[in-house]
Amino acid sequence: MTKKTVKIHTEKLIFNILVIGILASALLYAYFVSSSVLNIVQRKNIEANINIASSRVGDLESEYIFLTKNITLQYARTLGFSEPKDVAYVKTASYAARIDGHR
Repeated sequence: MTKKTVKIHTEKLIFNILVIGILASALLYAYFVSSSVLNIVQRKNIEANINIASSRVGDLESEYIFLTKNITLQYARTLGFSEPKDVAYVKTASYAARIDGHR
């Protein structure tokens, strides 16, 4: 009778472990599928936002080009700009070594 009881308990234990494993696998499967679906939806939303931003950038570039065509020397003078009288240029020293080893 003891051997039969041990065998039944062992079979129940194996059955319980298999059921728990199947349930855990099903839950993990559901989690990963829903996670994948949510990532796909999020990617589509991000792509839509990128398209909107890209369109806005194109509109701004067109507006910039249009506005730069209207800027002339005469228009700048009406805004108070004038040409500089003394032009000075600055030359910075180069600290890079030359191939022959001199500076």
